[in-house]
Amino acid sequence: MRFPLLLLLALSLAFASCSSEPQVESGGDRPAEPAAATEQTARTGPLDFTAPEGWTERAPTGAMRFKEYVLGEDVDGAPLVIVAHWPNGVGGLQANLQRWKGQVAGGDGAAEPSVETISDHGLISTIMDGEGAYTGMSGGTESGSRLLAAYIESPAGRIEGVYTIKLSGSVEALAPWAASFRKFIQDL
Repeated sequence: MRFPLLLLLALSLAFASCSSEPQVESGGDRPAEPAAATEQTARTGPLDFTAPEGWTERAPTGAMRFKEYVLGEDVDGAPLVIVAHWPNGVGGLQANLQRWKGQVAGGDGAAEPSVETISDHGLISTIMDGEGAYTGMSGGTESGSRLLAAYIESPAGRIEGVYTIKLSGSVEALAPWAASFRKFIQDL
C-alpha cells in the first residue's frame, strides 16, 4: 500500500512542476514576465515580402525569379519588381554593382548612379539608383530609363545566400514608386 501512495505523490509533484502557470522569480513575489519583443528580435526569421500599397504580387514568370510585383495597374508595360534568390551567392556585391551601373551607363549625360547601404535587422542592403540609357537582359537599350536595384545579404546568417531586387523602367514611370521600393527593402 505504501508503494502506490509514494508513486502517486511522485507523479503529482511531477505534474505540478509542468504547470503552465508563470514561475515566480527568485527573490520576488511577481510572476516573471516575458521579455518585450523588440523590432530587432521580431525580424530574425525569413524575410518579410509584404507588398506595399499599390504593389500586386503575381506568379514569377521566369525560373530565376523568386517573386514578382506589378506596380499600379497590371497592364502591359507596367513597372515590375523582380526578386531573385541566390542560395549560393551571385558573384558578390561589387560585381553586381558594376553590372547594374553598366546597364544604365550611356550617352545621355547620366550622372554616376547613387549607392546607399542600410544595415538593419541582421541584413545589409545595398541599393543602387541610376538613370540613363538602360540596357536590360534582352539587349535592347532605352533612353531616359531608371534602374533601382538592391543586393541583400546577411553576414549574421539571417538568410541563406543573397537576394537581388530590381525595378527598371522610364524615369517618369518609376518616380512615384522609388519611395515604396526603398521602404520594401527596409521592411524585409
